[in-house]
Amino acid sequence: EYAEPRGNELLLDLYCGVGTLGLSLAEKVAAVVGIDSSESAIEDARFNSQDLNNVQFLQGSVEESIHDVEGKVDLVLLDPPRHGVSKKTLDVIMERAPDKVIYVSCDPATLARDVGKMVQSGYDLVEIQPVDMFPQTYHVEAVALLRSGPG
Repeated sequence: EYAEPRGNELLLDLYCGVGTLGLSLAEKVAAVVGIDSSESAIEDARFNSQDLNNVQFLQGSVEESIHDVEGKVDLVLLDPPRHGVSKKTLDVIMERAPDKVIYVSCDPATLARDVGKMVQSGYDLVEIQPVDMFPQTYHVEAVALLRSGPG
């Protein structure tokens, strides 16, 4: 719902795991590039995408492999581990200037830190939706939508 694809986007799926998020949008965008450090996850993502010709998965650290992606990135999906996104990776994302960033977080503190950096870089925080994946525990996931600000 947050992605609102028009059909011509290059979607960058960072910390993609087995590709679930990016693959759910693959038929609605021009191309998906997923990056994850886990070799087995990337193998599974490639298997999961074998019927799609607009999807590519790169195995390596997000911090380094993001530089291998060519073209204008329109939409970034972030689903990082609990420690969040490194400053270096956030800087590269902001330099690539995607129209939208969708950040899925399992730690509200790192989400606040990383979203704060993106807002300081000119992005507008549109919405944060908490998701209670683990009822009757203190744990809460959250999905944040950010859009590039004016100018």
